[in-house]
Amino acid sequence: DIADVPWAAEKLEVPTSNVQGFLPLAVEEVVTIANRVGMHPTYTIYLPREQDSVYTVSAYPPRAQDEATIHIDQYTGAVLADYRYDHYGSLAKAVALGITIHKGTQFGWMNQWISLLVCIGMIGVALSGYYLWWKRKPKQGLGAPKAPSVEKMKRFLFLLIVLGIIFPLVGLSLVVIWLLDRFVIRQIPAVKHFFNA
Repeated sequence: DIADVPWAAEKLEVPTSNVQGFLPLAVEEVVTIANRVGMHPTYTIYLPREQDSVYTVSAYPPRAQDEATIHIDQYTGAVLADYRYDHYGSLAKAVALGITIHKGTQFGWMNQWISLLVCIGMIGVALSGYYLWWKRKPKQGLGAPKAPSVEKMKRFLFLLIVLGIIFPLVGLSLVVIWLLDRFVIRQIPAVKHFFNA
């Protein structure tokens, strides 16, 4: 709660400034310490809130490998904790990399071009799917295949029910669609024919 830090450092224990009764360090001195220990220049300094609090210096840079969080004693300037990418576990490293790759910052402009190509590809798949459906659909109706009988769908229905319980929003969506199908689509002949229900 004291600072905006990288994901992997959110549960890091925050030390305290035990030596009190002195004047706190000036922010300029904290900047000097952060630069001396090799913090990435994108770091943010969070000021102490209490007499025993610490300065927190957090870098959330474009590359995951440059992430770092340090806590500095507000009176002595001692670095009480220094937590960097190299200290992360395997899962935390994978998440940190995933975040920077997803944001398009991990590999610079190449990362952004690849992400752009993936987005264009997804748009192309959606548009070509619509085009192919439009070219092949019958003049009357949606062109949807006839639904198989419930007997053939037992395992699939069981899976849907389980997923609906695990993910309640999915379950609610499935119930709404089932109600719509049961009491609207199947009750109006023109709509039923259009959807091939």
